[in-house]
Amino acid sequence: MNIVRKVFQNTIWLSGAQFASRGFGFLIVMILTRYLGAEDFGRYSLVYAFCGFFGILTDIGIDTIIIREASKDLKRAEKLVGNGLVIKALFAVVAVALTTGAARIAGYPADKVGLITLASLSFLVSPLSLYGTSFHATLQLQYTAALEFVGRALSLLFVAAAVLARGTLAHIIVALLAHVVCQTALTVYFSRRFFRPTFGIDLGICAKLLGEAWPVALNNLLIMFIMRIDQIMLERMHAQGDLQLGLYSVAVKYCEVFNLFPVIFFASVFPLLSRFSATEQEAFKRLYTLSFKYLTLVIVPCALFSTLYAERIVTLLFGAAFAVSAPSMQILIWSELFVFMAWVLINTMVSSGLQRLVIPVAASAVAANVALNAWFIPTHGAVGACLATLISYGLALPVSAMVPRLRPLAAAFVKGAVRPAAGALLLWILLNRFALDPVPGGLVLFAGFLVLMALSRSIGPDDFALAKRVLARDRNTGDERGEGPS
Repeated sequence: MNIVRKVFQNTIWLSGAQFASRGFGFLIVMILTRYLGAEDFGRYSLVYAFCGFFGILTDIGIDTIIIREASKDLKRAEKLVGNGLVIKALFAVVAVALTTGAARIAGYPADKVGLITLASLSFLVSPLSLYGTSFHATLQLQYTAALEFVGRALSLLFVAAAVLARGTLAHIIVALLAHVVCQTALTVYFSRRFFRPTFGIDLGICAKLLGEAWPVALNNLLIMFIMRIDQIMLERMHAQGDLQLGLYSVAVKYCEVFNLFPVIFFASVFPLLSRFSATEQEAFKRLYTLSFKYLTLVIVPCALFSTLYAERIVTLLFGAAFAVSAPSMQILIWSELFVFMAWVLINTMVSSGLQRLVIPVAASAVAANVALNAWFIPTHGAVGACLATLISYGLALPVSAMVPRLRPLAAAFVKGAVRPAAGALLLWILLNRFALDPVPGGLVLFAGFLVLMALSRSIGPDDFALAKRVLARDRNTGDERGEGPS
């Protein structure tokens, strides 16, 4: 099977599973916003935002490093996974203890501390996620797709049961914890078809894993910080903290749905980047350039549609009580353009072992985000938090351009984004003039965007040739060792 076709097949599997999964996730949010109301939904969001900071300790970047190494030698990965499980188990226990301790130190009331501690118990099963690296390394992502689908379906079922039983917020958190346990158990069971971890502590391997993983862990921590610190600050710094956080959180939940595109894309592309980075530099450069291009072509029209019809979208999905969060969503959705850029940047650097170079980019974004939130939140609430996020995420581009090894990637992003952004601006002017309803407006928007991209040659013969290659009948069954994108 040629490797481009394999990537395409994996993308189809993951797309179906992720769209279904996100659909289930959206149903959960829709149920909870209506059941809990804005203030209690704000408390729910605070619990998971707070846990998110310490959840980084349950990963510390080891999963990414093992996927990279397993893509090169799956047999060797069995020993890596065994040692990684031991490391992650120790960090998981520490993470639960730190989460509870930090919540108490922060001065949260006893009920919020209890909810945060309860949610953090999911950390204890997270080390077993390492079993799932076998699916990525072997490009057998239909397993990842199926397990994601089943896990999210279970979460919807458990949450719906808790709501129908008129359960409390604690019961809802228990329902979400149960789904994590079930999905992890299924991952362990099916992964054993591909490999079985070799247990036994090897200090040399542990040291190497930690040495390779800490820059990834630090980047993940900085990313989690920039994604969640605004929620903590909003709850603390605004007079209507829980209410404003509830309104802000629905905008976040909506925008984060679009992250499924880079998640799906890089599930298949990251192993290829890892392979090409060491052997085929031209293919490596071509792959990250195409990654910027195609992800930008996806997010720009989605962001424009969300901007034009924000109030109707929010009201439909979350209820009329949340309609006032539409301006927040209109601002926040454009930060996704820079989120997609960061996905390419981080995956490209990690695949080539240069993950340390991303740290100053993430650190500068965090510093800007905290400062801007402190400035905007007290007077502008949720809208201020969204504005702070957009500006701080956007700063990643000029900062990346200042780092010599990242400069080519920043240039590739700009090159891929200029024409889609210009096309979106033109369509925004036209659609504002005619004020179409969402369905006909959406059809005009996406069709018009496709035509403009073809006319501007953002989509050209090379892209059609690549699509033809993906869809062509496979004649070479021994191509799993890899050929670069052309």
